[in-house]
Amino acid sequence: MKTKLNDFIRENSSFLNIFFILLGFLVSFFLFFVRPVFLNSNKVMLFPEYVPINDPIGLDLNYMLDYCTSWFTNHSTPYVGLNLYPPLAMILFKPLLLVDRWPAFEIVATLTLLAYTLTALIIPALIVFPRKDISIIALFFVLGLFSYGFYFELEKGQFNLITFFFCSLGIYLFHHKPQYRYLSYILLTISIQLKVYPAIFLLMMIDDWVDWKTNLKRFFALATFNFLLLFVGGYSIFQDFIKAIQRQIINPNMAITNHSVKVFTQLLFRKIGLQEYFLGAGLSQNQIRSLVGYSWIIEIAIMGVIFLCLLAILVKSYRLKLPGLNAYTFLACTIGMLVIPAVSNDYKLPLLTVPMAMLMLQPLQITGNIPKTILVNIIKFSITLAYMTTLFSYTNKPLFMQNNLPALLFILLALTIMVILEKPTSNVFN
Repeated sequence: MKTKLNDFIRENSSFLNIFFILLGFLVSFFLFFVRPVFLNSNKVMLFPEYVPINDPIGLDLNYMLDYCTSWFTNHSTPYVGLNLYPPLAMILFKPLLLVDRWPAFEIVATLTLLAYTLTALIIPALIVFPRKDISIIALFFVLGLFSYGFYFELEKGQFNLITFFFCSLGIYLFHHKPQYRYLSYILLTISIQLKVYPAIFLLMMIDDWVDWKTNLKRFFALATFNFLLLFVGGYSIFQDFIKAIQRQIINPNMAITNHSVKVFTQLLFRKIGLQEYFLGAGLSQNQIRSLVGYSWIIEIAIMGVIFLCLLAILVKSYRLKLPGLNAYTFLACTIGMLVIPAVSNDYKLPLLTVPMAMLMLQPLQITGNIPKTILVNIIKFSITLAYMTTLFSYTNKPLFMQNNLPALLFILLALTIMVILEKPTSNVFN
């Protein structure tokens, strides 16, 4: 029986992966779109504001252009309002001051779509083709293209996907085109100077888990270079940047669409967050107010779990010494990038498309016994299902699922358990 099961999984691995993806999507599509829109108790089609919108469109891009204007036109500090971007980001956006706001938005929206196509479709296809079928890559690309997070990114005029393109291309060149290593470092550096959070992907710049001397030298050189670039506007601008980061860490934007650990723990007991859920569970207002003072403990506990998961995956990767691009580390780093910063809105969710596709490209695991084999692959399906829930707007979800931190944390925990249980002997991305 064990032999037959192993043979079945081995022979139908690609089909089963696609089945898991489609099943996860259909379940989420029914629960978070069909049911709230068409099968609601009001007996009328309800389609609320699916994405938070502003008039005019492209609010975040307009903010960025205001920062550029403050620096390059008014010769004042760019760190006004909610500016959190490194100084080099304003320099890179400066050319958009040559056109009006609407053409600037059109340019950024077009580049966002191009960046998503290159990052979620072309680069992964280059990695696996012709050795593997790219249908899973194409499936994730299409699902992400019609996701709530992608619409959110476009509406705000954000540039997370553009940033992630530089980062992903750098990782691809590092592992698959070693003759362009220095270019890969430059691309990763550009992404870090645009958004800071891609710094976590320094962990993806490892090609030999044994040669830690070389790895540490590479990390130190890249970290030093990126730190020095923060001074491109001078020391006073650097100080303003640090102060802006500190302000946002202390007082981040409180919105249900901000899935950072810090904001989630503060939203737990607030009226604009999940307070209604606790009231429904029987807690009084006084009890809820008393719990507010403990939100920092919950934050530390969740952060501790996240860092332990990242450490466990890195340790397992080191022990297995898997060469090349590691899908498990890539997904773990992406989730860390999404939840650790104090400001991390749902328009960053499309960044999960690539690491999720890479995870599902890994063959279904066959372990030494049937129960463990079934368990590992059930966990893999649960990761897919949790990801699919993030494709839909908070407006169509029950209160306790409107913030995406629980789903992202579940993916990381499940991934960690799966990595600990299984024992891959090769890397499909070599």
